[in-house]
Order: sequence, then structure tokens, then C-alpha cells
Amino acid sequence: MGRNLEGRVVAITGASSGIGAATAIACARRGVRLGLLARREDRLARVAEAVRRAGGEAEVVAADVREPESLERLATLATRRWGRLDAMVANAGFGIAAPIGRTPPAEAREIFDVNVLGTIWAIRSAWPIFERQRAGHFVVVSSSAAFHGLPALALYSATKAAQMNLAEGLRVEAREIGVEVTVVYPVVTDTEFRSAMRDHLGSRQPGSGIRSPRQSADQVAEAIVDALRRPRFAVYPYRRARLLPWLEALSPTLTERLRGYRRSYRFRLAGAGGGAETHTDARRMDGQRT
Repeated sequence: MGRNLEGRVVAITGASSGIGAATAIACARRGVRLGLLARREDRLARVAEAVRRAGGEAEVVAADVREPESLERLATLATRRWGRLDAMVANAGFGIAAPIGRTPPAEAREIFDVNVLGTIWAIRSAWPIFERQRAGHFVVVSSSAAFHGLPALALYSATKAAQMNLAEGLRVEAREIGVEVTVVYPVVTDTEFRSAMRDHLGSRQPGSGIRSPRQSADQVAEAIVDALRRPRFAVYPYRRARLLPWLEALSPTLTERLRGYRRSYRFRLAGAGGGAETHTDARRMDGQRT
């Protein structure tokens, strides 16, 4: 049957849209109380209102996950309002579409600051609360890209792999204080992620030519809610994606061939005029994942 989530307290980063927003609303339908963090205050306010309409309660923190004190503020706000914190969902992140050799150094640093350090700050903010309660649940939203570095998305893939390894180590550490850990591996998800990506490849979007299934943000959100009800370590919202780590262990070269990575990379470079850098919208959007 799983746990009853009504009255539980869950904090979510990257909650202004995409998977984060969908997860907040899905939780609210079960009567969950939510602490929501994202940079875009106006979008965050709309998600909070949707949470309330869905039957939940919400507190918001408009801040950047790169700031450890912002995550501490989120955890403290939720605990003071409702007396406890039951889960921390580390979801905020963004992507860069560029060959490694052409990625601006500042952007390379930023993607690790947001995707990896932002996850670490979320974990650290909830840890003392969970330790005091001797209960809690860390949920890390990674990606199927964690299992194999994607051409032109290699830095993004590396951050997802880092999250996966963080979760693996955290699982052992958290067990000692009675806390659950879940890592989520979505496939390509229909959100604003692609339109908001730092694009140095022109009009041809990353992923073009790769054989990859798709899913909605609501499908990922329901998988996360199910993991909150019935904790388990690895969650694959698209069930067949659970074969990816086995395929990668069998042969990384076979993975590349089956998924058409080389053909896809050439297609992307052609879209950038044979390799010339093209800059489009460089805005980073919170809470968009693939």
C-alpha cells in the first residue's frame, strides 16, 4: 500500500516549472505540505497557487541553489512552519549544448555549481533535520544521461553521473540515521529544458538523431510521488530505461552504436554551420530535466 503522504512535508528545488512544478502539484493532490525553491519568483508564486488549489500548502523561497544559505533557508522555513521535514527533492538543473572544447569556462563551472553543488547543498541543508528526526528521504533527480556521456551534452551527462554517484554514497551514509535515498533517472522529458538550454550548436537541438523515448513531466512526477510512498533506491519513470546500465556495462561501444550518438553529433555540428559557435538564448531555467 505504501505510506500515506497526507500531512507530510516535502521540499523541492527547481520548483518553478517542469518536473519540479509537476512534482509539487502531484504531491499537493495527496495533501502534502511543500517548501518550494526556484529563482523565478513570479513562476514560483504561480506554482504555489496551483499547489493550494490542488489541496496542499506551500511556502516559497525565491533563490539560487548555488547559494548554500538559500537551501538552509528552505529547510528551516518548512521545519518552522510545519514542525518537521520528511523529504528533500533535489531537482534544479540546466543543460549546455556544446562540444567540451567549445564550452565557455564560466558556463562549464556554472553547470557543475548548479547541478552538482546545488544537489550537495540541498542534502546538507536537510541532513541535520533528518538526523535529529532519525527519519527522512533524499530524492535526487538525475537522468538517463548519467549512464553514458552524450556528445555535445557531455558536461550535462557528467553532472548527472556525479549526482548518481553522490546518491550511491549517500545511501550508505543516510541508512545509519534511518533515512531513505532515491535517485530518479528520467529519459527525455517534455519540458522547457531544451528551449532554455545554453545552445552553442545553432538550430539543431541536442538529442536530434538519437534513438530515445520521451515522457511527460507529469509521468516523472508520479514516479517521484510513488517513490515517496514506497521508498526504493533507483526509479526509472520510463521502465525500459532500466536496461541502460546493463547495456553500458556490457559494451559502451554497443551503446553508442545502438543509440546513434556519432550520427547525432555530426547532425548537430552541421546545424551549427560545420562547427562555428552560435549563441541563442542563454537564460537558465530552474527545474527542467531530461
